[in-house]
Amino acid sequence: MPTAILHQITTSSSLNTTYGKSACETPALKLWKMRIEFVGDTPPPGTGSGIAETLQAKRIGTKFFTIRGTDDAFEWYAEWSELRNPLLSHLPPQPQILVPGCGSSRLSEHLYDAGFNSITNIDFSKVAISDCLRRNVRLRPDMRWRVMDMTAMQFEDEAFDVVVDKGDLDALMEPELGPKLGTQYLSEVRRVLKSGGKFICLTLAESHVLALIFSKFRFGC
Repeated sequence: MPTAILHQITTSSSLNTTYGKSACETPALKLWKMRIEFVGDTPPPGTGSGIAETLQAKRIGTKFFTIRGTDDAFEWYAEWSELRNPLLSHLPPQPQILVPGCGSSRLSEHLYDAGFNSITNIDFSKVAISDCLRRNVRLRPDMRWRVMDMTAMQFEDEAFDVVVDKGDLDALMEPELGPKLGTQYLSEVRRVLKSGGKFICLTLAESHVLALIFSKFRFGC
């Protein structure tokens, strides 16, 4: 049975990272929380009370990547320096990793440079995939990039050891969208994960998002 591992992302005005084990743990769902607080008075883009609107408008928008051009990466929630240690601690040796909704993030590049070379990245944006492929084709030749809908993936069952989600479930679960897309996505995540695989989700951990994850992973349904 796959395991879901959640990292809760929050913000404030100073940098401080703490880790704590949640009380709501079952054998099938290990829920860990990571608190990341950012330096400065203004939260970075994509954080704060307007996160859902920002994610919906930009995170999954091809127009966003087109406007920004081809050279810059953009990170939602947290930078690699904050994520590195807790993320790597959950990865098994030589895993097959899937990063859905990769966008222009450098998360996969950092994972690759840390020794995890079997990484497949997908995004529905042709612009984002083209930019990332061009950026990595020489430096990281083993990394794979595909234009694909993460709610209807074109992979065989049990193809991956780990799925790393950085804000994608949150974007699909914006309240006005309802639970349909999030439910389809998590069903696909469970399908493509091997038995004993891990779904590592970087999330704001809003109640409706947690409820869906628990329903999909707690009872193995």
